[in-house]
Amino acid sequence: MMLTNWDYMPMLRVVLDEAHPDFDNSRHTSVRDAKHLYGKGDKVHWFEVPDSREGWAEAVELLEIMTYQKVYRDELLVLDFSKVREKNAPIMGMQGRPSSGPVPLMSALEMITQIKGAGMKPWKQALYVDHWLALPVLVGGARRAARMSTKHWS
Repeated sequence: MMLTNWDYMPMLRVVLDEAHPDFDNSRHTSVRDAKHLYGKGDKVHWFEVPDSREGWAEAVELLEIMTYQKVYRDELLVLDFSKVREKNAPIMGMQGRPSSGPVPLMSALEMITQIKGAGMKPWKQALYVDHWLALPVLVGGARRAARMSTKHWS
């Protein structure tokens, strides 16, 4: 992440189908509305986030790669979380423990958008991105991410 200058990240929108049990009309943009607002085109990139740890990682990886490449700054990335299982749905590989649903990662990604243009050095951007991405890592209601950062005192 230190090599990534988040001032170059694309504009980001996270969306959820209005039929999804976790959809909140006062908080989320529906897929239908996003299609009307943003459409498709050369500067609009859509990605459907798969319902898996790997799917969440793919979404984050896509955002980081587009940011690192520095050519998508004025383009739009729309991440569609409609396929992610609802909050409290059982996770079979985790002894049926409840999932967190899509909202925690959606919120973390929305927090990351605050970095663009905030005037932070890349090392500080990396700290914030790392922190916000660690927040939604819950399995069965227990946090499964830890973070540590070090920087020379001067």
